[in-house]
Amino acid sequence: MSSRTLWPLVAMAGVAATIFPRLRWINLYEDQAVLTGQAMQVASGQVPYRDFFAAIPPGAIFVYAGYYKLVGATVVNQRLLTGVAMVLGVGLVAYIGQRFVGAVWAAAIALLWGVWLPVFEEFSPYHFWSVAFVLAITAALLGARTAKAPVRAFVLAGLAASGALIMLQSSLPAVLAGLIAAWLIEPRIRRSVIPMVVATAIPGVVVLAVLGLLGALPAFFTDTVVYTFQTFGASQALPFPWQPALLHDTSFWEASIGALWAIPMHWLLAIIAPVGLAVYTGVALWRRRQSLAQIPDWVPVGVVATGLYCSVLIVHMSDQNFWLSCPLTLLLAAMPLKRMLSGMSSSAIVAGPAAIPLALIYLAGLSPLVLGYALVCHTDGTGFLQEVSAPNGSICTTYDSAPIVAGAVKFGSQHDGAIAYMPNGPSMYQITGQVPPVPVLFLVPGVTPPAELARVESAMRSLPVEWVIYYKLDFSKDLPAVKEIQGGGPWQFDQFLEDAYQRDDQLGLVVYRIKP
Repeated sequence: MSSRTLWPLVAMAGVAATIFPRLRWINLYEDQAVLTGQAMQVASGQVPYRDFFAAIPPGAIFVYAGYYKLVGATVVNQRLLTGVAMVLGVGLVAYIGQRFVGAVWAAAIALLWGVWLPVFEEFSPYHFWSVAFVLAITAALLGARTAKAPVRAFVLAGLAASGALIMLQSSLPAVLAGLIAAWLIEPRIRRSVIPMVVATAIPGVVVLAVLGLLGALPAFFTDTVVYTFQTFGASQALPFPWQPALLHDTSFWEASIGALWAIPMHWLLAIIAPVGLAVYTGVALWRRRQSLAQIPDWVPVGVVATGLYCSVLIVHMSDQNFWLSCPLTLLLAAMPLKRMLSGMSSSAIVAGPAAIPLALIYLAGLSPLVLGYALVCHTDGTGFLQEVSAPNGSICTTYDSAPIVAGAVKFGSQHDGAIAYMPNGPSMYQITGQVPPVPVLFLVPGVTPPAELARVESAMRSLPVEWVIYYKLDFSKDLPAVKEIQGGGPWQFDQFLEDAYQRDDQLGLVVYRIKP
């Protein structure tokens, strides 16, 4: 096996090793649980947008629905499929990087980036898949520079671009950057940009045609375009993190001792470095504007890296999103570092200390050895993670969530009738294996459109949803824009519960039962 094949596999195996200890971990309010609930609804015969609200394109919903149809919708199964996206992304980073820093360095950088991905596993899976597709665009474009039949490589880049958009609409800046990179590689657009555009458009047209046949097309545009870029985008607005303390959504405990340095490191590598790379790429293009055919390989990659960075800026500037968007930046930033180190003395006295920071970064990031105690499920009431028995096998959740999960599982075994975990408990559908009985799985005051709230209320009355286990979070603490949107006064959904349901608390849970 050649080193070009071996080292990407080593990086992929290293990241896979960090995923397995976290397969059973889940919290009550994970973003990924919303996607899982929607996939469960599709697997049961419902149609997205027409039968239930979904703010994302249908790619991930249908992929996970088909997967759950085959293997079942469990916490572990979801983590495994999302782990595939993480591992594939790492492999692509290691493959792309070989052209710039060599096989060993590329694998090390891929590992550095990849070991953080399981820290963000509560993020919706389409984030990981869309980034993997953007990396596939990059790999295909680089292949076009040396391919005997470059048109095929541009077609592959277009198919990957379509995959990115079908997974996540905010991938659009990265896809547009890919088209620019294609033109830089081959200025004759009939051989580059046009094949890529056609390959991007065809799968999208097929998806739209299917949605049209299913009667979901009007709601598709309302949910994924109007809502996402108006209401949702406004609610997720965060200030640009010009200094590290402005980063949000960092999962400190999950990073173990990496929490001590995660924010400044991520800020430097995933926020400041991409800005510098964008400027440097622009300068390089300007200097070679008369001879674009002679630009080095790193320039098109710098263009795609900038587009991937812009994909974060247009929706939600959180720590997780910035880190997910930075793998290409890490590769290109390593080029001058490697040149600097290669010019130093090769003696062990110099080479040894130079390797220490890389080793510490990995060990302090997300190694099972470092996480140790934090990743162990406890049944004795100690530790951060508690083990809870569930219908599809035991799961691990945080100590404050464990009593709620255990109570909800027991409640479901004692009562018939439809149960909704609202407004912010979507993970319970995944834990219990129950198909969500409501068309909107995650309700936030001021953010969920009034029409969708009315749709939920109508469905709860007509089905009917007999029980509501009430679990609510205050997102305004982390998202100031949510507080501004919410305003004052009673929330429409809480008022609906007071009118249509009566309190019937059980097993330490806040429970509502529909009025007779």
